Amino acid sequence: MLTKQFRVGGALPKSVLWLVASTVACGSAAAQTSPAPASPPAAQALGPPTAGHEPSANTVGAVTIKAADPDYKSFVDRRSYGLKNDIVSSTGSIADALRNIPSVEVDVQGNVSLRGESGVKVYIDGKPAGMLQGAGRGDALLQLPASQFERVEVMTNPSAAYRADGAAGIINLVSKKAKGVGVTGSVRGAYGTDGRYNGRIAIGQNTKRLSFSASAGGRRDNAKLNPRTDREILDPTTGAMVHTRAVGQAKTTNTSWNAQANIAYQPNAKTDLSADISQLRLNYHSPSAVRYASDAASGPLAEAYNSQGRNGGLFANTAASASLVRRLGGEGHQVSLDLSRTRSRSFDDSRQTYLHSRPVVESRFLAQASDEVQHETSAKVEYQRPTKKGLLDVGFEGRFEDERVDHRGALGASAAVASPSPSLNNQFDYRQNVQSAFLTYERSVGDWTLLPGARLEAAQRRVHQLTLGTRATRDDVRLFPTLHAVYAIDDEQKLNMSFSRRIQRPEPSSLNGFRQFVTPVAYEEGNPDLAPKITDAAELGYEFKRKSTSYLATLYARRSRDAVTDVVSDLGDGVLLTRKENAGRSRNLGLELVASRRVGKSMAFNISGNASWDEIAWTLNGREEKRSGATVGGRSNLNWQIGPKDLLQLNLVARGRTLLPQGYRRPSANLNLGYRHIISPKLAAVVTVQDAFDTYREGLVIDTPALRQRTDKNMSIRAAFVSLTYTLGGGKRRSEGFDYGEAAAQ
Repeated sequence: MLTKQFRVGGALPKSVLWLVASTVACGSAAAQTSPAPASPPAAQALGPPTAGHEPSANTVGAVTIKAADPDYKSFVDRRSYGLKNDIVSSTGSIADALRNIPSVEVDVQGNVSLRGESGVKVYIDGKPAGMLQGAGRGDALLQLPASQFERVEVMTNPSAAYRADGAAGIINLVSKKAKGVGVTGSVRGAYGTDGRYNGRIAIGQNTKRLSFSASAGGRRDNAKLNPRTDREILDPTTGAMVHTRAVGQAKTTNTSWNAQANIAYQPNAKTDLSADISQLRLNYHSPSAVRYASDAASGPLAEAYNSQGRNGGLFANTAASASLVRRLGGEGHQVSLDLSRTRSRSFDDSRQTYLHSRPVVESRFLAQASDEVQHETSAKVEYQRPTKKGLLDVGFEGRFEDERVDHRGALGASAAVASPSPSLNNQFDYRQNVQSAFLTYERSVGDWTLLPGARLEAAQRRVHQLTLGTRATRDDVRLFPTLHAVYAIDDEQKLNMSFSRRIQRPEPSSLNGFRQFVTPVAYEEGNPDLAPKITDAAELGYEFKRKSTSYLATLYARRSRDAVTDVVSDLGDGVLLTRKENAGRSRNLGLELVASRRVGKSMAFNISGNASWDEIAWTLNGREEKRSGATVGGRSNLNWQIGPKDLLQLNLVARGRTLLPQGYRRPSANLNLGYRHIISPKLAAVVTVQDAFDTYREGLVIDTPALRQRTDKNMSIRAAFVSLTYTLGGGKRRSEGFDYGEAAAQ
């Protein structure tokens, strides 16, 4: 929440051919020179895995490679990573765990990207997660405990069976479920530095036909932020560039609790029924202070002020879903129905007092409140039928979204005399309906596994700015083709190829055309006429696995149009306006490398790196601008099994400079440490240190002829935690090595 205080159809087009040609041309030589040990062809199987579950080696959906590392699995349309050995994130949030997953980046505000591309959709157990959509998704991601989840599935090119939303792809979080027969559970508590703490209790029970699991937990986090913004702006009086600076400090305290329950019932051998409900509630409080000053001696830029105040608010989400699966005879032949309903509310309340020293004017008190309520209802029916060599998957889905936003504000010399201000009050209404139909067909042809698909989506959008009295509508019908192919070279090697077209529809807040006050020198404005961003992406990958060793190399290319861009312009008198525009086009070529290996009997490591060339072009006021550059980043994990009961883990994450339309994001890096000791078969202790050397920084640079700005967010996220986990119950447990006893039931 800290950023709220310092926000200063038909045939394949040429873009598809460009993507495929770029990827194949770059990758064919690498594929041909890869080592190929003599071994028999790998066994093959077909069909996408059931949402939220992993197919076994002899079921439909996986191209199996023997002796695979249990922490990593690959399928025709995704890669799956286990979390059971990530002790650094065992006391943290799912955001902490995602930072250790190849291809994934999460910043300190909870914003997720895949290979540097934003617009990622996060699912839970194969379904869009309501709590991870909308204005509060970043905060929710920072609060959900990692111990609630068993695996993370990364889909950079999802198949047509999934919604086309999310230009960068989909991340699916697979929850831990009750397994075996009997009652199992756990209790965990952790205490950290600077008043941080978290805890969770979970329980699960399985019988022959009925399974139930439930969990509840809470956490308290603190974060310190010392931002500084240095800006050079044209002085209209002298014609010279004038330096301004804003230095701030804030400390945010977040407290949250979440609960969930799941029940599954099998009344007979052909029918499965399930239902789940979850709730997340987050409260935050943040006192802040800012000092602003300009070097201008006179004129409209000669300004200096101090501000003091606080931000507070809440985010609440309730989600419920139900599913019916009816088997029609024969393995994999089934029809399913999924229904879901979510409600989210985000409320923010800000109060600031501005004391101007230049020019000398009376103090000004500003109060702003924003109340956003969002609903989404969806229904999906899906039919799957195995054929002799494949699996047909066809389905229909409809979803209905609405959001109401109410902004209120008051101005005055003090809080006692402040009165409502028309410039701060506005109401905004948003509605969108999306109906879709999809078809995929997976089959084997010799050593190949092929998964072509297509999805047709019709979207109707209606926005109403009630205060301005303006309306805008947009109707779209689009076809989204996908293609996945896997070639099994032998038991240990395979090639992966994929293509997808994705869409990134604008957020409701980006469509609100009312000009919003941010600070005395900054305003924001949405654009109700924004078009969706369309991205075509192609990949070519090589994978090698032998026992506990695996190597992955992926060449990828992306091409996007109509990207929504923040365009900063000068309103005069030193005031800047940030407005949303469809001004962006981009191309991206990259190489991602991942290596995982065990060294001896006690040490294992995995390293991943990503290098890409990016080009961003945009047209503004009839003039085209281009920027291009290279970005390099990566991460590494080292696990050292010191003894039968002790495990040490080191995790290093580094992000290179990232290109933006009007500048770039500065590099960052941090090191995390973790240590776990098994006290008894039911009791484990964990010590973790996040950002051990306090090196994490975020910086943003804007560099244009009319404006040069540098923002540094010196955010202190360093924290140490000590936690204890006690497992409950006597149900039969799987042997999974170090699982830390944090599942609802293993």
